[in-house]
Amino acid sequence: MNNTSFLKPLIISCMLTWAIMAMAQQTTYKPDSRYICPANGTMTQLARPDYDHNNHSFYICTSEGKVGVVDERKLVVIPIEYDEIKRINSNYCLIRKDDKWGVITQYGEFVLPPVLESVSYSSAGFTLSDGDGSPITVEDDLLHFDSDLRKVAALLSMHFKWGNAFVLRMDNTTKAIPVDEFWTSGEFHDGLMPVWDKNSKKLGFLNTQGEWAVPISIPHDRLFNENFAFNGGYLVLEHAGRYKIYNKKGQVLWSQVFEAGNSKYTLSNYVKGGYALLCIQSANRTQWKYVSSNGTPMFPEVFGTKTYQMPYGRINEFVRPMCDEMVAFPDFSTSEHRWGFFDKNGKVIARGKYANVHDFQEGLAAVQMPEGGENPNKWGFIDKTGNMVIPARFSNEPGDFSEGLAVVTKTNGLKVYINKNGEVVSPEYSNAQPFVNGIAFMEVYNGYTSEYYALDHSFNVVNFLLPSQLFTPETRAQILETAKNPNRPARDVFFYPGYNISQLVNYRGDLYFVWSDNITTINSITDGVVHVSYGERQSDFYCDTTGKILFYMTRNEF
Repeated sequence: MNNTSFLKPLIISCMLTWAIMAMAQQTTYKPDSRYICPANGTMTQLARPDYDHNNHSFYICTSEGKVGVVDERKLVVIPIEYDEIKRINSNYCLIRKDDKWGVITQYGEFVLPPVLESVSYSSAGFTLSDGDGSPITVEDDLLHFDSDLRKVAALLSMHFKWGNAFVLRMDNTTKAIPVDEFWTSGEFHDGLMPVWDKNSKKLGFLNTQGEWAVPISIPHDRLFNENFAFNGGYLVLEHAGRYKIYNKKGQVLWSQVFEAGNSKYTLSNYVKGGYALLCIQSANRTQWKYVSSNGTPMFPEVFGTKTYQMPYGRINEFVRPMCDEMVAFPDFSTSEHRWGFFDKNGKVIARGKYANVHDFQEGLAAVQMPEGGENPNKWGFIDKTGNMVIPARFSNEPGDFSEGLAVVTKTNGLKVYINKNGEVVSPEYSNAQPFVNGIAFMEVYNGYTSEYYALDHSFNVVNFLLPSQLFTPETRAQILETAKNPNRPARDVFFYPGYNISQLVNYRGDLYFVWSDNITTINSITDGVVHVSYGERQSDFYCDTTGKILFYMTRNEF
């Protein structure tokens, strides 16, 4: 297959795509302040293209036969270690090291490391070739999409093993799922994604490989909500006057009527630990029971035969998962509405003691003291015996412990990290996120602009970040969900909604380039599957975290 005809125009498209993704979000840059151009170095103004909206001055610095780029402060932007640098446009430079060429942004971030044997640039675009001067090609069986841009993207990411790329592509293992008229959330929970067939009015579930774990067979006559998610290993479905509880084979384990006599029954979703909360309301009184997957009562000591004044309609807010073999539970037998904890055996550790609580993480749980007592409304941390091991002295709600550290907010609004002794171990930050895989994201606001960093456990900068969206609650939830998934892929990534497009980020905060020749929107990443809407018609693809399409929905021809 000869790709000579498409290489020139498509590489221009690649560079435009890079520019849209990287530069639309990049309004500042981070030179390496550890380095300054050598005293014996010579500086030459880097050729400025006709249009440069970044308003920075850059210079080629030559020292001992090597070249790099420095800014107007003489701080190094591109290390002085290359043999040749050529500016392409306002965003990119070609670099040569020995006999290898690559592409780098004017801010020193690699677009492509120096791996190509030959690169040339003219007003017509780029030419890539191998060591013999032959045009680089892509084998036909690598891709089924007939896109020039995608082929070269696949070439650069796979042939040169360049990791930070999301290349939308399919191969002979990609599955086409025939469904005529359907609805799906596009998200996996407990490894399954719901698919509701509008014609048969039945529900089924796909696993992460695009296989029918539960064929479309569960009756459900209307799409009155979109909560068809498995939780805690089970599905609670409201249908025909009953709750029906299904396992992951689509089998009904037990059912419960909504109303019987003078009583109304409300069942929560199941949670981690394999239990749900059942409320039985009669005469404005509510009795609570924890129930197993077959409806058998669990943890009888927790509620006993007490009745409550809790509004049954809010039940899902009060069933909490088992975390660290501990469960938070509400005790609303009085008007004070407080929380306590019990262990995995149902033994109550603290009953109705706290105004608010977090789930246990790494052996500790954040708790808020109630009004009218000691340290009213203050937050602290208890251990699994109920002892307050970090005194209730925090006015603001703290974060949970992750990798031995928790984020707390000082009265001045700045955030710091504490260890399990309650000691502050970090500088102050404008914003901070939990540690995941040894890295945490920070924001530092200087009164005018914010800068974003990825730091290690010693609070040293390991990466300079661009997107402020890393600090949204949704992104934090995505980070933690992916990190806690024991089946997560080796190349962990999560997504955030960028300024113009959705984007992928890894745990170090490195931006993944999303390669596409058409409109591509990343909707979510759940259970390691990336849900992508592609093209003007927004076709839905389900991919791994490299962009390889695992499966997609298609209509039957007849």
